[in-house]
Amino acid sequence: MIRSRPHTLRAGVLCLVVLAAPAACRPGVGTVSTNEILHAAEPDGPIVARIGAREIHADEIGPLAAVALELRRELGLSANAPTSAGEALALALEPVVLAATGADLVDDPAVREQARRLLARLFLTRVIEPRADRPATPEDLAGVLDAEIRRYAASASSDFFEPSLVCAAVLFVGLRPDLLAPSGKRAARLTPEDARAVAEDFRRRCGERVLDLDRFLSLARAAASDHPTVRLEEFPLIGVDPLLAGKLHPELHRVLIGLDGNGAVSPVVAFEGGFAVIRRGAFRAGHHETVETAREHLLQKLRHQRRAAALRQALDELRAARGVATYPERLPKGEASP
Repeated sequence: MIRSRPHTLRAGVLCLVVLAAPAACRPGVGTVSTNEILHAAEPDGPIVARIGAREIHADEIGPLAAVALELRRELGLSANAPTSAGEALALALEPVVLAATGADLVDDPAVREQARRLLARLFLTRVIEPRADRPATPEDLAGVLDAEIRRYAASASSDFFEPSLVCAAVLFVGLRPDLLAPSGKRAARLTPEDARAVAEDFRRRCGERVLDLDRFLSLARAAASDHPTVRLEEFPLIGVDPLLAGKLHPELHRVLIGLDGNGAVSPVVAFEGGFAVIRRGAFRAGHHETVETAREHLLQKLRHQRRAAALRQALDELRAARGVATYPERLPKGEASP
């Protein structure tokens, strides 16, 4: 019985879908709307074959032969390209014959459901894909990378991006114990001149480079002893990208990244709450931090984003055009998605 031949059934349904919209499967046609699929031009060229009432035109041979080869490959059959016009015509007739045979199955609910799925897939392939596959500009890719870095900053995870990280130790000299700048309600504990003098004295003791972190920490603890406005903080993993500076002040982050290698000590840096001296520590290189190195990942992500956006737009337009109404309040309580 026919029901015992799932491959034949699948092929017949696929051919019915393809033959229902022949212009949609012509190579090179960049269909961009449902209207263009439904109102495509009729086949042109001389009639080269007839199967019952179905007329096969010359310009249909290529697309139909391509469908036949695709079906053959799906079924694990020989799928050699035709070497002559006659072979191409014979190959093109295969999906038409299968479709005509499969037409007897259209009353089967399973076949109708399969046909709906194939038509939906055809729409996605011929409408959504062309929008997603348009060329990507450098600005497009830079925007995707920036968004991925921001996602990493929020979640500490990424499919491909891994940031370069650097360690830092910072001696803060604040105008107040909490390092906040003085205001009308916050009095300063030190004048800016006195705070800078404390920081400059510490910087002089360190010099331009302190290779031993413990020595830097020891000098910092000595400077902080019995001094309420001096504080030592360590930052074990700071992203080199400014978006990944974390709690480190942007100005201090800029100075840190500009320091020359492990152990380098910054000059005294002024910031909103006072002054700071920064020691740069160990560095760990990242991956795919630039558009050039992450290009393939960015293109893949951009295509995915474009597909999703095009699908949302198409579905919104189709729902509006067809007057789709839903009644979620009628759903059984506790229904879960599949």
